[in-house]
Amino acid sequence: MEARGAPRLRLLSAIAAGAALIAAGRDAAALLRARAPSTSAALWPDPIGEAEASVRRLAADSSGDPYSSFVAAEQAGARAPRRGSVHLLTALLASEARQSAPARRELGRASASDPFHGALQAAVARALLVDAVEGRSDELLRAAARSFAAAVAVGAVACEEAYTALSAAEAPRELFELVAGRDPQRLERLIEHHASALDRAGALAAAARLDRLRRDPDRRGRALACRRLGAALLVLKRGAEAAREFEQAAALDPDPDALALDRADALLMGGANGDGAALLLRAIVSGQADSARAAGSLRCASDPAAAADALFELGRSCGDDATRATIAAVFAELGERTRASELLSTASGRRG
Repeated sequence: MEARGAPRLRLLSAIAAGAALIAAGRDAAALLRARAPSTSAALWPDPIGEAEASVRRLAADSSGDPYSSFVAAEQAGARAPRRGSVHLLTALLASEARQSAPARRELGRASASDPFHGALQAAVARALLVDAVEGRSDELLRAAARSFAAAVAVGAVACEEAYTALSAAEAPRELFELVAGRDPQRLERLIEHHASALDRAGALAAAARLDRLRRDPDRRGRALACRRLGAALLVLKRGAEAAREFEQAAALDPDPDALALDRADALLMGGANGDGAALLLRAIVSGQADSARAAGSLRCASDPAAAADALFELGRSCGDDATRATIAAVFAELGERTRASELLSTASGRRG
């Protein structure tokens, strides 16, 4: 009578023997390929691989006639109709041969042949973008945006690069939205991109999409847009406009001291010294600014002396000794020792 485990043992032995035969076959095939390439090609023909290798050689050879190379590549590519890299290289050869229509056709085939190949889609997008700008073609620009979207979706290209490229081509807003899709992070980057270019309408439109996507009653997307617009305006020393953006962002935050420091910087730069100094004091009290940072805000004001005067008057009327001491430290940072000493002596006098 056969032992209970015998069938299982025979099965395992057969599997092991089969694996050994497969491994031996692979070793033999590798050896044959290495020793006899022509024999290998006869036994294991690879027309697609051969077509790609042929096109790559044509693309790498700069000594031949561009048009002849393109024609040869086109003929070789017919054997690999679904290989995106073949179509991409053929398109580049067509461009070198000044064959714009075939180049666009091959770029279209490259994009359609492998929609999930990120690096391929990125290369197609860049080539299409150049053609779109040179030919002033809305159709090609849209095709480039679709390829950028595919490349961004699989992580082959950062969305910021795609946005920058589309901006250089002066693409319409809808193509940026095509790249962003329904991804919250890409929409946030799009808000920042538009804001840095001072495209307020674009930034707010992207913010609205983000808030709808998140179903966010706090409208954090709009708050982000206003903050980034304010920061961009502040860099350009457009303080009054920056202050308005920061105010709108702060209004969406339940914290009464939200963005107090940013708002103070903008107001002081815009010449609103009284309101700016008051907000700077709130930023100091709420811990948003230490003495060195507050001194920097005063130095960057449109009228530093008037801004310092406004803060000094607030310090003199302040009833909190700790706050007066902090304001005194601000004046010490500014090198105004007399004012710093006056604020400190007033504080010590009250304690006495």
